[in-house]
Amino acid sequence: MTGIPENIPIKGPIKSKVGTIRGKKNAVRAKLEILTGKELVRDKPVQKQLYDDELEGRKLVVYTTTNAVIRTTFDRCTSILKLFENMRLKVYRKDVYLDPKLINEMQLRAPGHEVPVVFVNGALLGNAEQVLELNEIGKLKEILAGFEVAPEKNCSRCGGAGYITCTWCQGSLKSLKNPYSGKDVNMNVLKCTLCNSNGLQRCTQC
Repeated sequence: MTGIPENIPIKGPIKSKVGTIRGKKNAVRAKLEILTGKELVRDKPVQKQLYDDELEGRKLVVYTTTNAVIRTTFDRCTSILKLFENMRLKVYRKDVYLDPKLINEMQLRAPGHEVPVVFVNGALLGNAEQVLELNEIGKLKEILAGFEVAPEKNCSRCGGAGYITCTWCQGSLKSLKNPYSGKDVNMNVLKCTLCNSNGLQRCTQC
């Protein structure tokens, strides 16, 4: 016995205009309590270093992608970035398409998650649905109160992408030739260690 009259059809969850499921206020808060906290990264060197750096810098970090091949994923990333843009908040973007190594980093910090994933002060805030839900119930504004405001114009160096062509190898992925015998014929080319697999570096200006 469910207490629901048999002649009344049971419908699916009620969704808001932005597609989030209503009535998850307590569930979202409970999830945040589980996923946040410095004690969760205490014995994990890589995660702890990222946590400390983002906490010290009061960073709003978004793991995202600029690859539009998978449209639903790209649209979710765009919606989250647009939300923070409307809130006039500075976002530290980590593009897993431009820097594939960030995929492993993201999975270490948020196992089982797919982009977009948002971190606040080093702590996991959630995925697209969770962040949109927090915004809908008015909690997101409280969490991000006092965070750095985004500049009026995009970075003049990277255009807001967060990455630039490697200033050392110019995107070739090759370092300077290193002579071992002093003769040009025996000079070898090493892989550049200052950029990622796409020949890009993080923009140091923004």
